Amino acid sequence: MESSSDRSSTSSPSKAFTPRPPRILLAGLASGLFLGVLLVVLRRYTGYPLDAILLDLSYTPVLSDFNTPLLQWAMHLLVAVAVAFVYAKLTRGLTRRSPLYGLLFGALVSAIYFILAPLVAPNLINPFETAPFAIWVGAHLLYGIVLDKLL
Repeated sequence: MESSSDRSSTSSPSKAFTPRPPRILLAGLASGLFLGVLLVVLRRYTGYPLDAILLDLSYTPVLSDFNTPLLQWAMHLLVAVAVAFVYAKLTRGLTRRSPLYGLLFGALVSAIYFILAPLVAPNLINPFETAPFAIWVGAHLLYGIVLDKLL
């Protein structure tokens, strides 16, 4: 695993930062866990079932038969790891790291809300309601920054 001093050396214009697969795996797991726990906590304070939108598998044909919290979290973390590899690939070779890249990536990832909200919680939440959408986007912006910092 690379140390933080390895990452800080990426600010030199001659050396590009390319994280190794174990680091990407850990960053995906940690950032996915961060996002999931954040949305669970936000549900307790706001009442919006945003964690259900993130974790529920009832709309998937095969997995809906096994829709347990353990499987929900496992699938979420699997997706988070895959997304971390996508982000690492997109930012590979950059000579300058910035949380802005993570912020933009988090904004892009948050767009899945419009696909998942009507499928998972059609009776619980309006996908075009401002407050839950703002919370969802805010959580994903933080997720993007966390992912970027962990890589």
